Amino acid sequence: MPDGKIGARAMELLDQLRLTYSVGEPEEVHETFRTLFRHHDATQAYLELGVLFTANPALAARDKELLILRTAWLCGAPIAWGEHVGNGKNAGLTDADIERLTLGSAAAGWSED
Repeated sequence: MPDGKIGARAMELLDQLRLTYSVGEPEEVHETFRTLFRHHDATQAYLELGVLFTANPALAARDKELLILRTAWLCGAPIAWGEHVGNGKNAGLTDADIERLTLGSAAAGWSED
């Protein structure tokens, strides 16, 4: 967005994101969301999926982060990877777990789960 503004609809989506994830107002909107906000329908779908996934109690936080990190690794998504390494550690992942994610399910050290 050339003028640095993201527009009214994008601000609504950003407010929804902040409420969903209990995030305060940053001084600037992260470039990932600036890109997403260029396509409001895609952003809405992204937020809806994120809310469903993160709010679903069927998976423990650690397992959710394993899933997110492995997907980010396989997709070559460095921003998602970087954002979720810290989240994974907060959810109980170790440095060894995170390294194993880059190697896949055949790597030594995984539990049966």
